[in-house]
Amino acid sequence: MIIIAVRAIPRDRRDRYEDEFRADLWLLTPRGQLVHAVSVLAGIIRLRRSLKENAMRSISNWRCRIGLHHYVVVSDDNAENQKAFHLECTRCLKLKDTKEYEPSDGKYMSGGTIPL
Repeated sequence: MIIIAVRAIPRDRRDRYEDEFRADLWLLTPRGQLVHAVSVLAGIIRLRRSLKENAMRSISNWRCRIGLHHYVVVSDDNAENQKAFHLECTRCLKLKDTKEYEPSDGKYMSGGTIPL
């Protein structure tokens, strides 16, 4: 079943996913291997679609190739830090971290003492 699933993946990615799927089967019992192979087969259409969409995004965006990304602010999924966010290109999905620092009065850079 793994071989059938791998055939559905785009040719340039087959080796990687075949190795990955076979490695997942390594320590499972025969029944577990069957269950895992069926689940891989069930999700292969979504994986194929996702791989093709990402490949098309990266190929068709000539503006991103020359560095003209279209970044938008995206909130992180971190529940502990609600203020965390990053920039993400809408065309090629490249991520860019944002650096937010509190403004300093410069006292510490000039050799000032640290207040207690």
